[in-house]
Amino acid sequence: LVEATNPALDVRLMRSAVEAEMAAMADDYFARERLGWGSEQTACAVIQKALWDACATEEPPSDGILCYAVKFSPDGSSGSLAVCLKAQDAPPHVELVALRNMNAGISWFVEWLMERKNKPAQIVIDGMANSQSLADELLRQGIKQKVIIKPRAGDVASACSSFLNAIKEEKVTHYNQELLNESATKSKHRAIGSNGGWGFANNNCDSTPIEAVALAYWAAINTKRNPNRQTKVSF
Repeated sequence: LVEATNPALDVRLMRSAVEAEMAAMADDYFARERLGWGSEQTACAVIQKALWDACATEEPPSDGILCYAVKFSPDGSSGSLAVCLKAQDAPPHVELVALRNMNAGISWFVEWLMERKNKPAQIVIDGMANSQSLADELLRQGIKQKVIIKPRAGDVASACSSFLNAIKEEKVTHYNQELLNESATKSKHRAIGSNGGWGFANNNCDSTPIEAVALAYWAAINTKRNPNRQTKVSF
């Protein structure tokens, strides 16, 4: 179990250090620190904290292909905007741009995306509430149809599954943001369809941040568009 929850073992994390921690720590504390255990919320989370923490970086790439994603909660009360940057010489990098209360509507999302309309290869918009309104407004203001993706249920399931695999294999990085960390390490499964597909669901946290970054990641690794041709990027 130690190997499964600590992918950096024998690479950046010395086995002798883990053995010393095991000897010095109380069992429950060691389980929280190294085995991804903890509260009931943590125990049923999709992403183990140790795996997520291993993907954190303080030196994200600065150029590459950008994709944005917006995920609205099922009840329309919140929405998250995320970005993924796919560089040539580094793993794809994800960040949460914002988690917003939707009391003020979609105008903030429209303004933010329109200010950067020439940067993204794709903009993914998902969620029964607000997604069609946002897509329609972006199209009305000049975003091209080919840039906007309204994912189907199977696409969302594929995005979440591929993102989880990338985390397990340390083939994606994130910037260690508090809101994203909480969403990543607490969100639980929600079933999509009847064929084993799944997405992220609230679990005493808002799951829209982690699903937004999963969708941005999915778009970045699959897109064939490159509008910026490796220009320097500022999110």
